[in-house]
Formats: sequence, structure tokens, C-alpha cells
Amino acid sequence: MDLGLTLRTQDRQTILILLALAAAAMLAFHWQRRVWHGGFVAVDGPSSVDYGPLIDANRCAWPELCLLPGVGRVLAERIVAEREGGGEFLSPQDLTRVHGIGPARVERWRSLLFFPGDVPGDATVIGALE
Repeated sequence: MDLGLTLRTQDRQTILILLALAAAAMLAFHWQRRVWHGGFVAVDGPSSVDYGPLIDANRCAWPELCLLPGVGRVLAERIVAEREGGGEFLSPQDLTRVHGIGPARVERWRSLLFFPGDVPGDATVIGALE
């Protein structure tokens, strides 16, 4: 039965490439969901590793601040604006100058942030000047 649906070789190749890309995207999405939602379990490693403070509160840009739990673009931009307008954050408590950040949030982030008085040790500090 011929419905008049003949495709040129180039069209067939394009369709095959698009189908392959769609399949790869679906596999990547499925793998990402398994990794981020606890599908895989780490074996033969320490139960917890302390890497020290990772984010320099005074030198990182807003995208790096988004690495903190519960921080989106708006809050990260507020932190940067406060730092630029009100001066450096000398201690974790200085972050409470930012609207929307209270002591509980600061405590949650304390182990992830680096301040001028801190000594990072072997940790890699995001946003630190080289």
C-alpha cells in the first residue's frame, strides 16, 4: 500500500539523527533523576567527608551563591547587592543584613562559607582570589 510517503535519503537521515538525539536526551534525563534522587548508592567510601568552607562569601558571584541550600537567583543577587553596598561580610552573622536571611539560615550555611578570618586548609574555595 503506497500512500505517497516517500522520503529522500537526506530526510531519512535527519529523522534518524533527531530520533537518536531524543533517545539520548531521555536516557540522560533518566540517569540524572536516578543520581539526584537517590537511585545510586555510594559503596566503599567514608560516611561523611569534611571539605571545609567552599564558597567565599565576599568574592563569589551570584551563580556560585546558588550552590547554598535554599538560595535561588533572587536571594543570591540580594546577597551580592548587600555586599557591594554595605561592605564585606566579616562573619556569618553579617549575612543577616540581607533581607530574607536569618540566624537559622546562616547556621545551615556556616560550614559551606568562607570569611576573611577563616583558614581554608586544603579545601578549594569558590570565588577566592588567586
